[in-house]
Amino acid sequence: MPDRPVLGERAGLDPQGLEARLLSHTLIGALTVALEYWATAELEPAERDDVTGLAASALSVIRFEGL
Repeated sequence: MPDRPVLGERAGLDPQGLEARLLSHTLIGALTVALEYWATAELEPAERDDVTGLAASALSVIRFEGL
């Protein structure tokens, strides 16, 4: 996963460590769920056009302790 070293470094984690892997997979998972929701939900046109807002909303519910 090419982004793990960057995320790990920015978070002050060992890029090859478990915590960096958990961080990268948590972020990828949240974005995946947001895009699946966007693709399958019956959304109003204004909501359908705001995929970046939906992604931001998905990421906003994640809480990281110690970062």
